[in-house]
Amino acid sequence: MNDSVEVKAQEPTCTEDGNIAYWYCADYGKYFSDATLTKKISRDDTMIPALGQSEENESTDNPKIGDSGMTLWISLAAISALGLVGTVILNKKRRTGK
Repeated sequence: MNDSVEVKAQEPTCTEDGNIAYWYCADYGKYFSDATLTKKISRDDTMIPALGQSEENESTDNPKIGDSGMTLWISLAAISALGLVGTVILNKKRRTGK
């Protein structure tokens, strides 16, 4: 007597393993890749590992570390330049009296 069970394929998700379609024979405790039970495979051969976190699933709401570094330096340089120009203009006005 052959007590084989067909197991449908299941796609893996980010967190859950999937599997290929296969047949399991409970009489012999063996796995097969075909319905005629002629192509023996191991249990590991049936498994498809979970996908894990993919780049397309990552949130883009938060900036990555270092993204705003250049903006900070440009802003600081502009503020310093404005301060220097203001100081020069103020000193010139004091000397000329205008």
